[in-house]
Amino acid sequence: MDHALNTDADAADLLRWYRLAGVDAILDEEPHDRFAEQPIVERPPAPREASSALRPSVAPAHDTVTSQQRGTDQTAPLRPEEAVLSARRLAADATMLAELRTALEIFSDCALSKTAKNPVVSNGPVGARLMIIGDVPDADEDRTGEAFSGEAGDLLDKMLAAIGLKRKDIALTPAIPWRPPGNRALSPHEITLCDPFLKRQIALIQPGMVVCMSSLAARLTLGRTEQLLRIRGKWFECSTGEATVPALVSLHPAMLLRQPLQKRYAWQDLKEIRARLGRQTP
Repeated sequence: MDHALNTDADAADLLRWYRLAGVDAILDEEPHDRFAEQPIVERPPAPREASSALRPSVAPAHDTVTSQQRGTDQTAPLRPEEAVLSARRLAADATMLAELRTALEIFSDCALSKTAKNPVVSNGPVGARLMIIGDVPDADEDRTGEAFSGEAGDLLDKMLAAIGLKRKDIALTPAIPWRPPGNRALSPHEITLCDPFLKRQIALIQPGMVVCMSSLAARLTLGRTEQLLRIRGKWFECSTGEATVPALVSLHPAMLLRQPLQKRYAWQDLKEIRARLGRQTP
């Protein structure tokens, strides 16, 4: 496009119009290939992997890599299948409940562990006649790190006392060791990651009887997927790794606080527990 620029004022007016129109660079009449004008820089060849003869001959202790083994300078999370293998390895390596708690404290490949205040693990006793498995930890359990804390724990203590049992004689644990933030629903991957830690607790405690007080506990421990009220009060079998013990599905104290009418069913379950314990050899 030709412009007749007779004076400096005309040139200034034209430049001002270009600026208002958004023109911010002067181009030639012929197009340029700017990519061709850039010098081509060849990347140096990638270093070749050391031959097998030069690699260290010491194999890693485990076939999985935990977050602790990756080091603090490597923040990339494990792939889902690797995280599951890591959880299983950590759980299997624990030879006592204290070691299992430590494993949960260092395991960082479950999103729940990053938001919970404390992992909640059973304190035993090992060989307890009765082990009660709850649901996900609530705010009280998350704060104290103790299963069945707060108001729900107070109600459980009264329920146990009604059949002649004390908390110190019972192994208590939630089905999941960490509280979900905001009590949100768990993802299938999170449940899969937590499953080995629950099963390892059962194997370490070797209880004489198990009571599942949530649908999640019944699912992880017994493989039952029915609605809780459909299987409540029914007996199943639970594997401890070394034995098969009776397992009853019952109602969580927190549920009883929300639905007091369900207490009549909980009392029936307590009488079943008392009768079955009475038939066990102390």
